[in-house]
Amino acid sequence: MAKNWELHHMCIIVKDIDKAVKYYQSLGIPTTIKPEHVSGKRIKIRFVYVNETPLEFVQPLEEESTFKEFLENKGEGLHHLCFFVDDIAKETAKLTKKGIKVLWSSETQTGFDTREVGNCILELKQIE
Repeated sequence: MAKNWELHHMCIIVKDIDKAVKYYQSLGIPTTIKPEHVSGKRIKIRFVYVNETPLEFVQPLEEESTFKEFLENKGEGLHHLCFFVDDIAKETAKLTKKGIKVLWSSETQTGFDTREVGNCILELKQIE
């Protein structure tokens, strides 16, 4: 079982998901590739595990999204770090009390605007 604040994944925005995966494979890094997931015309997602470390490659598609905006404004790169937490409501309350803005939220996930330092978003996912 995951521990509170254990890394779930790192999200990297890319122009071409196949090219990105092939590049990492060409480096000789031991990888395990999970099946691709397509969310309508919004995004394609593919998880690649480098040993135990999960990389989430996201390729924005036609529809507008924060991922597409990121790619257009900043190019390819690290978008967010996602951590498992025991209690999403409790951790969300702690961060919002510190003045951290919520970018998106659901019952089990919350994204926070922590781009002020390191230009990277923080995402929390409740342990299931």
